[in-house]
Amino acid sequence: QQQQQQQQSFCLVPFGSYALEVWNPRSDLDILLLTPHHITRDSFFHQFVPLLESIAASDTTNDPIIQDVHPLPNAYTPVCKFRLFGISVDLLFCSLRNDSRLKHYNNDPSLDYQHKHNLYPISDLDLMGLMEPSSIRSLNGARVSQVLSNYIIQPYHKPYTQALRFLKSWAQQKGLYSNVLGFLGGINYAILLAYVVIQLEKEQQLQHQHNDSTTKLNLSATRLIHKFFATFAHWDWPMPVQLPLESLSSNIVEEIPSIPSSLGSSSSSSAASSILSEWNPQRNKRDRYH
Repeated sequence: QQQQQQQQSFCLVPFGSYALEVWNPRSDLDILLLTPHHITRDSFFHQFVPLLESIAASDTTNDPIIQDVHPLPNAYTPVCKFRLFGISVDLLFCSLRNDSRLKHYNNDPSLDYQHKHNLYPISDLDLMGLMEPSSIRSLNGARVSQVLSNYIIQPYHKPYTQALRFLKSWAQQKGLYSNVLGFLGGINYAILLAYVVIQLEKEQQLQHQHNDSTTKLNLSATRLIHKFFATFAHWDWPMPVQLPLESLSSNIVEEIPSIPSSLGSSSSSSAASSILSEWNPQRNKRDRYH
């Protein structure tokens, strides 16, 4: 029974364009595989990935379930790329040292796991014990997507997703969309647009500081797009864009359990930050190119 519980104590967490509900027919499906501590990254790439490769090799039908399996274990963020039912999938892996929350999540009888709001909630507690920068980077994409989705996008879901779809399409049409080619990617546009939402929130707070500051911001996709270009056309690059979550009104942040105001100021986040090297183009050659 204990072995059966261990086998069940994993979950898949979608992130990126699918999680933010801005996918299109050309979008990749970004998925994070979370496992308990006894499953290692070596097991993932040396046992699970070969299983995918064998399934792909043995399927001789005209419409294979799995195909084009390309593991990249030595990438900056290790990933296994493949096609599932014709959809491009980027599968990331993270073994949680502190897996008690994961086990509790998988054994919670009250959860409907097919409901999008019942995805495993990544928190700072999941960073505890992670000693590999690649593990933290693997976890970070889904973590950032959840913060954006739950505490910024949710109150303004329709205008935000409409504006983000436009920006992604605009960037693709202009040839300005690809992290691999040195341009902004989907999550980058999502963060920049979230910054615009926060700035509009702060402007409204100033306008209503003597009245009710919790009045919901009246947003439209057009207003967001206009503010986006007006903001970043004159941005002092390479000054970083930071999301000051502590400045948001209660419309956006009412309860953020285990997620600090600046996307990481608790002890577990500090421990993770000490593992990850600080962006410094003078000291780190890799940082000179991004």
